[in-house]
Amino acid sequence: MNFEMFHWNSLKTRVTLFTLAIFLVSIWSLALYSSRMLRNDLERQLSEQQFAAVSLIAAEVNRELVCG
Repeated sequence: MNFEMFHWNSLKTRVTLFTLAIFLVSIWSLALYSSRMLRNDLERQLSEQQFAAVSLIAAEVNRELVCG
């Protein structure tokens, strides 16, 4: 590819590269934010599921102890 056709000091090139940089940073930020939100949501759902399972087992054990 012929890089001499790009004028690195031209305003058009600088604006294009600046726009590309902003776009890439925005995509990276969105991916990071959604990853953290997904992780928090997954942790919350897993803890709720584990609490429900433990509560069910505790209720069954309690029933067995009370009823004999």
